[in-house]
Amino acid sequence: MAVACPLETRETRKAADAHWINERVNAIRDRNRALLSNRGLERTPTSLNSSRRINTIMNNTQTTPTYYTPIEVADLLHLKRRTIYSFVRNKKLLAVKIGNRVRIHRDALADFLDANK
Repeated sequence: MAVACPLETRETRKAADAHWINERVNAIRDRNRALLSNRGLERTPTSLNSSRRINTIMNNTQTTPTYYTPIEVADLLHLKRRTIYSFVRNKKLLAVKIGNRVRIHRDALADFLDANK
């Protein structure tokens, strides 16, 4: 009766776990790419074509919401959420409060981007 070495079993398990994790990561990446392409937002590296990406999103009024959340603006501009809230607090970026929620109008965001080129 041959008994497997516990070390081999542990290494085999680690390899299987690593394979499963890689499959999950690839599946999530594929799903995110599909979601972005359905919205017409192809993901580009931050340093390449970010202004073109912002212009495409801002000019596409059919799929662009009228108001953005600070998190959406932060994602769009590749900034931290705190930075966007700081801009709003210091009146550099105009926003409205609806209840206790902060919303940023598309035109206010466009004006902010034009003023800070």
